[in-house]
Amino acid sequence: MTLEVGDLFVFLAIVLSIAVIATIAAVTAVSPALTDQGYYTTGQHTAYILCCTVAATLITSLITSSIRNLWVRYVDVRLAKSRGSHTQINEINSQWRTALSLASIAESLGHHRWVFLSYLITALTTTSILTALAPTPGTKSIDTAIRIPNGDATFCAKPIEVGADYTYGTDTNYWNMSSDPPKIFWVDDVAGECPMQFAVPLLGDINTEHPDQYAYEDRGIKVHSSAVGASIALYAFDGLFESDVSILLADYGNNLLNVGQCAPVIIRNPFVCRRGGIVNVAANQTDKMTVTSDDGTCTIGQTQEVYTIEPGVESGYCLNGAVGQGTLLLGASNYYANVLSIAVGDDPGPESFREPYSVECTIDATSVFDWRWIELSLQNVSQNGYDKILFSEALPDSPCYPEWTSDQGWNVSAAIVATALSQLVGYQSGFDFLSKFICNGDCSQPRTAPWAFEESENALEDVLGLISAMVLSRNTYNATQWYVYGTAEVKVTRMGSGRLYGLFLVIPPLIATIILLSLAIVTSKYRHRQKVIPVKTSDMKGMLRWSDESWHTNEEEYGEPSYHLI
Repeated sequence: MTLEVGDLFVFLAIVLSIAVIATIAAVTAVSPALTDQGYYTTGQHTAYILCCTVAATLITSLITSSIRNLWVRYVDVRLAKSRGSHTQINEINSQWRTALSLASIAESLGHHRWVFLSYLITALTTTSILTALAPTPGTKSIDTAIRIPNGDATFCAKPIEVGADYTYGTDTNYWNMSSDPPKIFWVDDVAGECPMQFAVPLLGDINTEHPDQYAYEDRGIKVHSSAVGASIALYAFDGLFESDVSILLADYGNNLLNVGQCAPVIIRNPFVCRRGGIVNVAANQTDKMTVTSDDGTCTIGQTQEVYTIEPGVESGYCLNGAVGQGTLLLGASNYYANVLSIAVGDDPGPESFREPYSVECTIDATSVFDWRWIELSLQNVSQNGYDKILFSEALPDSPCYPEWTSDQGWNVSAAIVATALSQLVGYQSGFDFLSKFICNGDCSQPRTAPWAFEESENALEDVLGLISAMVLSRNTYNATQWYVYGTAEVKVTRMGSGRLYGLFLVIPPLIATIILLSLAIVTSKYRHRQKVIPVKTSDMKGMLRWSDESWHTNEEEYGEPSYHLI
């Protein structure tokens, strides 16, 4: 059997149809990125669509033309087998007109709807190609490595071996760790590069109005309660801390959507505060007002020179137990007694209330840390409506495993948290700062939930926990840093939607392929029998020649004239 040019085009159409199906399926599954970052500009989008439209139109035209050629061949086969039957000739003529797209819609749908529908469905191949390959906004993930403190000892918090009779002057900022050899864990709350110095300036960033939405704001980032205490290196963009996140922002700009990695955070409040302790006040102005814990192990106090004339406050802490544990005591008289009672949710009493009031807070930062998958969302308003927020998903939705384990365990972090208030306690001005946020501007009634920490029971312990978390986030100076690995999401332009429903787009080219194969098989077995198919209705010269010859042949053989096509 001799191959004709039409056969080659049919074969090419079948190959193209299969290629279109494979391309649509592959693009739907992979949705490859068209840009390294960012969305197409208007000009790029127009040029891309233009190229795709031209290519899709040419491919669809070739497939449609091949299907038309095969339908006409099918008409030739039927014509040869009709032997001049009047009824069959009329019906074949209608099918021929439909195959050539000359018949009306009513005629096509009424008698040869399958021919008409084959063209209609095949024409949708252009739509399938354009839709499947359309440029769409998408994202891609890139691997990241961000340096954060690894929890090892620093200049500000470290273990020290000392003599058996060691006393560090009047400094009480240490825990006894062992007796053989004598060792303490010491905290420097005075040096300017240590995180405790940030307590006062950071206090104003605490969210006391809606702490359930975000706990505090830092460097323009809303920090959710699920991510408090996370290192500032995870979200600082101003370059002050030389964070790797600022490098990502410099590389990707507004195309950076979010950054996620596994990092340690504070998962529960290290402070539990309640009314407690014993206040001792002398009658004259120069004696001390002291506060002693209920168990008698901690006593704090300073000279109150104007106690009987002006309100007074005493506050301080004792470090005892394991590293990160201690007791915070607050005592107050006059106006501050009312404020302090409100801070822990007690009834403040009448305005004439003058009895001293004390609060005892248990500090335990030994078991408040854990690793969480933390995400910095920069353009995602789904998290409580904020576009820049740091948060972590609740486990086990985001399984997270530590990148490393410090030789010190959580000692450094626990020590910083326990002493985070060193710049606020011991000074009446420090309590003045605290009271503005404990009362949230109204010190006539206790502030109620919601709280940043789920286990908080009053405003005082909630605020103290947040201050300690913010101070811990500044543990960057002189800290040994290691990488935590994660991913970042960047805006890109993708090919196709990447959605499973995109597979429905293979239906038009799949049907076209089935039609091409079916018609090719049906018509090919008659191609070698020239006498069975004496004419090609797609060839006008052949039709004229066959018409003259068949007039006599049919009349002599069947005793009746043939029905001519012209």
